[in-house]
Amino acid sequence: PRLAVDWNDFKDILLELKAGKEIEAKIVLNMTFENVVAYNIIALKKGSKYPSEVIAVTAYFDSWSVAPAWSPGADEALGISSLLAIAKLLKDEEPLRTVAFIAFSGHHEALAGAREFAFSHAFEKPSAPINLTDIKLMIHLDPSAYYEPKGEIRIALLDAGAFYGATPE
Repeated sequence: PRLAVDWNDFKDILLELKAGKEIEAKIVLNMTFENVVAYNIIALKKGSKYPSEVIAVTAYFDSWSVAPAWSPGADEALGISSLLAIAKLLKDEEPLRTVAFIAFSGHHEALAGAREFAFSHAFEKPSAPINLTDIKLMIHLDPSAYYEPKGEIRIALLDAGAFYGATPE
């Protein structure tokens, strides 16, 4: 396990060490780890004209921190809350293409949810609600609560080539 120290406490400890003093601490840690099964959540809004063409709108919903007790989830909540807001906006609409709202788990575990989705929808098609090849556009929502632009607001558009060199040359 890792232990996070409050910034003010750290500064006090650092001052003591710089002054040549020895520091003794008793650390009491009440943290347990457990393996859990995580699931992706998929909701489909069927297209009216091109139901076999899918636009996937995705986000991840798990939180992570090097010190688990300090994993507030504010940054991670932006993507999933945006996904839910878009789903709510489209609730009474009739899109021409099917819209798949996909909430991935396991993002901070080497993209486990996204990898499982890709694998199951590419190779285990009978159990998948959509085929991977039916996805014509994927929009992944991964905003950050911690970025502080100096008077600028930008959206980065990344094509398949930005993901593990997936685009052939």
